Amino acid sequence: MNVLNRSDSVIVNEHSFKYAAFISYNSTADSKLASALQLALHRFAKPWFRPPVIRVFRDKTSLSAHPALWHSIQKALGESEHFLLLASPGAARSFWVQREIEWWFANRPAEKILLVLTDGALVWDDVNSDFDWNQTTAIPVNFRSRFEAEPLYVNLQWAKTSRHLSLEDLKFRGAILDLAAPLRGIPKDELDSEDIRQHRRFRIFRNAAVSAILGFALVAAWQWHEATQQRNEAQKQTKIAVAHQLAAQAELLRTQQSDGLPLSVLLAIESMRISASPEAHHALHDGLALLPHQVSAVSHSESVKAIAFSPNGKYLATGSKDGTAVIWDVVSGKELMRLPHGKTVLGVAFSPDGKYLGTAALDQTARTWDLTDGHEILRLEHRMTRGDSVTTVAFSPNGKYLATGDFDFTARVWEISTGREIFRMAQDEAVHSIAYSPDGRYLVVGSGNSTGKQSPEIAKGGATVWDTRGKRQVTHVDLDGAVQGVAFAPDGKSFATASWDHTARIWDTITGREIMRFSHPSGYVEAVCFSPDGKYLATGSNDNTARVWNVETRREVSRITHDKFVNAVAFSHDGHYLATASLDRFARIWEPGNRHEINQIPEAEFNMMGMNGGLPAIMLNNLSKNENLGWESLSGNQSSKVPGVQYTTMMLGKTVTSQDGKYMSQLGSADVKPGSDKTAIVWELPAGREVAGLSHQAPINDIAFSSNNSLVATASSDRTAKVWKLPAGREVAHTVLNSCVISVALNSDGQYLATGSEDRTLRVWEVATGREVEKMLHKKEVGAAAFSPDSQYVATADVDNLVRVWSWNSTPEPYVVAEFRHEKIVKTLNFSPEGRYLLTISGEPSSFEDSQARLWLWRPEDMIIEACARLPGNLTSEEWGQYITGERPRKTCPKLPGP
Repeated sequence: MNVLNRSDSVIVNEHSFKYAAFISYNSTADSKLASALQLALHRFAKPWFRPPVIRVFRDKTSLSAHPALWHSIQKALGESEHFLLLASPGAARSFWVQREIEWWFANRPAEKILLVLTDGALVWDDVNSDFDWNQTTAIPVNFRSRFEAEPLYVNLQWAKTSRHLSLEDLKFRGAILDLAAPLRGIPKDELDSEDIRQHRRFRIFRNAAVSAILGFALVAAWQWHEATQQRNEAQKQTKIAVAHQLAAQAELLRTQQSDGLPLSVLLAIESMRISASPEAHHALHDGLALLPHQVSAVSHSESVKAIAFSPNGKYLATGSKDGTAVIWDVVSGKELMRLPHGKTVLGVAFSPDGKYLGTAALDQTARTWDLTDGHEILRLEHRMTRGDSVTTVAFSPNGKYLATGDFDFTARVWEISTGREIFRMAQDEAVHSIAYSPDGRYLVVGSGNSTGKQSPEIAKGGATVWDTRGKRQVTHVDLDGAVQGVAFAPDGKSFATASWDHTARIWDTITGREIMRFSHPSGYVEAVCFSPDGKYLATGSNDNTARVWNVETRREVSRITHDKFVNAVAFSHDGHYLATASLDRFARIWEPGNRHEINQIPEAEFNMMGMNGGLPAIMLNNLSKNENLGWESLSGNQSSKVPGVQYTTMMLGKTVTSQDGKYMSQLGSADVKPGSDKTAIVWELPAGREVAGLSHQAPINDIAFSSNNSLVATASSDRTAKVWKLPAGREVAHTVLNSCVISVALNSDGQYLATGSEDRTLRVWEVATGREVEKMLHKKEVGAAAFSPDSQYVATADVDNLVRVWSWNSTPEPYVVAEFRHEKIVKTLNFSPEGRYLLTISGEPSSFEDSQARLWLWRPEDMIIEACARLPGNLTSEEWGQYITGERPRKTCPKLPGP
């Protein structure tokens, strides 16, 4: 009996048959369809969590292969209520299908047969009440005369693909409903409703399950994300800690270990690469500022004791312990001439015309050599009782005289043309160095006990200035160590000493008053020389370094490292090169000094500094002569004059030009022509034609042009910044702030305006809408600003002398990527056209103080490239293991040797 059991909403067929149907089919033609039918009949109108309501027999799934196969099929046929034939020509020809049909007709009623047409034809003949066997091809002849009326059948000839054989396909579901209803003994509408209900219940459960799974998955994903975040944060913090440690070690090596500069820079690079930070940037910048670029190197077979440049800067002379003096080509390092002395050469000097070389040696002689062919033209014998060394030699500026010093406590002046001694200067100790003043009037002699009879710590020394005209002593200074080197400043007003008391000092030539001193805490100072312009002092030390100092600021600006003591230093006559000589057998030629500091601007001869045609330059005006303005490049070469603009009143302001030099504007006080301090006049160059007047209600503090010359911006004490269209001078934007606007900048296309103000902020505005898009807080008022060419960065300078470069346009929050400090307030900022350099200019042009222009590498990648170009090598494996643990050694600079 068939009933619908509503207690658990499951339709149940309560019958003694084990199977609701036996599927008979041709396995070759209909195996896939038979499997799909069986699965669909099992699942139809069934709760998802219960077993099938009915079971359908299919031989491939219900029987295992064994010899008594037909017996098993007979048993299954006997346990099946219905016979489900998949009718097709293949089935009609199948032996097994025919045998199964024969059994059924012999043992079961024909009305329990259900037909599913999968291929071929089923044609009924109403006249004969039988199939038309001339046209019927899908069933075997066993069916002849078995039915009194045409049996119903389900047509599945269309169901050929997996997409068709799914209950999700409505047509296939309808066919299954047609078959399931008689198999279950349930009306189609009830069975259809039950299937829909079960399907709905399943979807509800499935959605709930999916939601739960998604919930668990989301929780798991969140936990995984949190764990990943925590792991990443831990790794990040570890990297930051390692980077900070490396930056601190780099700083320590640079400041406390005299020969540790290369290692310091390498650690700073690794710190920057591991985790960029202000500390790493400072360490790399400060190290790079000191690190010079080596041009060439030459070597002797023994230590190099003396060094000198030729007047034209093309040649270098060295004296060595190997008993020779050698002339080298500066750029190529090629040996050009070798002059034999026999014993250690302690001193070398070129004559002012570069034709001769003077040498001093351990063989008690000083000699003069003709450099056209290398022959000796003069030999000066020092007959000594207390030593055997002529230690130093110097030509007079007029080239007529040669000064020498020796271990016999004497310095002498010789007439070169005759070889006659004309002046002897007795000293209290052995003479180590001697130098002429630029005008030749004075000689300074450095002396001290350094023969080994006394330790350097107690050896006394001194320097004596002699008047060569009056042949008298002018002044004498005593030091607590032997004076190994002396040099006059280019103006002759002062001289420098290098001493074993760990200092280099500058003294007044006439009074002997100490002016300043420079310390080598970890070594004795062996040599000293001034740059040709007198701005820098170079020192050599037995701490294996040579250093270059800014005389005005007393700041170290360059440090050169050798493997052993540095015995001698010499600037080329144009100041472009510095040569160093060392006990490590090498003489090296460097481009010295702080490359960032590119020029010092003289008093009262400039009006403003900036970029002229994209190149660093200063705008000059000789105020005393009322001469026209002109651009001068920061290399010191006059590059252009600006006609048509001439002033008869002293200028006390700031001149700003557009990047291509097309426009110029002057800011100044009320008594300064061409306009009052509330109006900025814009001229078109080179004609000097006035094109616009830009007015505010209070003094204008700054003005800036966009790169394309379409716009100009002004900042004023009336708390406003304005943007004007050029050349008409029409106001196109107006921004009001809550404090005095000090500085202003436009990005390259004029889309953004930056304002620096007294409220200690730098704000970026959208010119078209006036909307504030970013704000950067500072500790002091922002006095200058500039956009990088790509507008991704903005540089600022506050009145605390600090310059910062901010990333602002591509990050969620602005952050500082570079930071520099000046000694004075920075008034002008400019990026180079390609963005690689930042030009900063400090000082007060309006009060005619000395200003300072510097070019900075600010991008970490550019600083690293530059550092690698200057470094001699990478970290060794030992250094890597000492400073960077947990990582395998690698090349910090790919093109350098090691590790």
